[in-house]
Amino acid sequence: MPKFFSRDAPPDRKGSGPPGIGSGAVGEGEAARAGGYDRVGVVRDGGELQWMTRSQFQALPLTERVRLLSGGEMRFYRGALEITALEAMRGVP
Repeated sequence: MPKFFSRDAPPDRKGSGPPGIGSGAVGEGEAARAGGYDRVGVVRDGGELQWMTRSQFQALPLTERVRLLSGGEMRFYRGALEITALEAMRGVP
């Protein structure tokens, strides 16, 4: 398992969002508000989500990113809102 995954509790689907969102931090959150995403939850066995920041996801080898995207194993978030993979990728340079 890659070292950058965390095992924080997944959000409920009613908008509480992934852990760490809403802290007022500047950086990846600003980029996400402009389009794209700021956190990714990767669905693992049993439905558990493991969290990555946008930077951590983009640091994965391209083949791993494509495998995760094409397998439907990911949940993208912009702030506390879950968004589609298509919407998430629109904001990626």
